[in-house]
Amino acid sequence: MDSQTSQEKKKHLIVLLPVCMANDFELAHKIHWMAYRKNCDVFYMTIAENNEGSLALSRDMATMKAVTAGNWLQAQWIQARPADWVTRLQEIYRPEDEIVCTEEQAIDHSLSGQGKLYQIVKEAVAAEIHPVSGYDLPHEEVRRKRIPEFLAYAGFLVIIALITWLQIQVDAALRGTVDTVIVLILLCVEFGAIWAWNNFTLS
Repeated sequence: MDSQTSQEKKKHLIVLLPVCMANDFELAHKIHWMAYRKNCDVFYMTIAENNEGSLALSRDMATMKAVTAGNWLQAQWIQARPADWVTRLQEIYRPEDEIVCTEEQAIDHSLSGQGKLYQIVKEAVAAEIHPVSGYDLPHEEVRRKRIPEFLAYAGFLVIIALITWLQIQVDAALRGTVDTVIVLILLCVEFGAIWAWNNFTLS
């Protein structure tokens, strides 16, 4: 009974982990020794959409937990969506807990837009925070990831708008079988253009 009560009261070292660091086993060893010295269990939280590399992320975090855990140290993991990660953090945080996060990493926040993870955490919970440096995901890398996504969506919209305009023009100018044949050809062109654009943006 005493050991169970002690386990329930044992504080957590909550580690806000960028997805790109989910296979950083050097960091896992560092977190292990930090938690060992503080007599804490570890609670990893990754911030990502549910479909963002879910299989690979689950595999990497299973290894991170195994590397971090020890005889008297447990490691858990949850995933929070970018839209509600602050709320999830506030739900699991207890006054005796401590938080580890990257000092330089920028992250999207629903209320303040993009900001430094470290600063957002400081405002969200009154916790002792241990910032780590040298592991951040640079802002430029985030921007490079978003540019292809923007181009892909913009390309799809342009293709759909252009083909729709051509269909309207054909429908207004022609009637009967010729109209139907040209519309079918335009649909094939539309699907082909979208397929080609998708392959181009993914390459």
